Amino acid sequence: MTSAVPDATRARRAGWRDPRLLAGVALVAVCMLAGGWLMAGLDDTVGVWALRRDLPAGAAPSSADLEVRQVRFADAEAADRYLAATEQPPAGQVALRPVGAGELLPRAALGEPTKRDLVELPLSIQYDELPATVRVGSVVDVWVVPPEGSQTEGRATAVLREVSVLGLPRSADAFSGRGTRQVIVGAPTGDHALDRALGAIATGRVVLTRRP
Repeated sequence: MTSAVPDATRARRAGWRDPRLLAGVALVAVCMLAGGWLMAGLDDTVGVWALRRDLPAGAAPSSADLEVRQVRFADAEAADRYLAATEQPPAGQVALRPVGAGELLPRAALGEPTKRDLVELPLSIQYDELPATVRVGSVVDVWVVPPEGSQTEGRATAVLREVSVLGLPRSADAFSGRGTRQVIVGAPTGDHALDRALGAIATGRVVLTRRP
């Protein structure tokens, strides 16, 4: 007696309408979109200029003063308040106010220099009466201390206020830290301010104080 042999059944390939295939394709697409959104979020920063060191009022920022800082801003309007790293500081513009080291450089902090009638005034100052932080571009006050025995002994007088340092020539005593150092400041010529300053400087000892 011959037993019936069942016909062989071939495995059929899953068609493109197979729910499992469609679910797999959808999962891959979702993962790719999520990855794209994540990468876009990680790179959602803007390069802007920041100060490496203090920039005093009246000084023009140079490439040595600046470094690029990547910052994430709330919106484009907030980012536009600062000078982008793709731009150079406008030629001829200076800091209208002091900008500290580490701060971002606001566009509003730069502008055309105030036109004033100035002359270069050289001052001879003892090293220990000159702040070590004074640099070209620093804003300083010039004080005069009367000599001993004078009627105004002990009462220092500010003869020039908020003047910029234009030069700091090196001298033979620069490396010894002794003697005097020449400092050149921009002194105003109007309102007899320079006349009074020169008269006081000639009879006393000059001391500089630096404004932050």
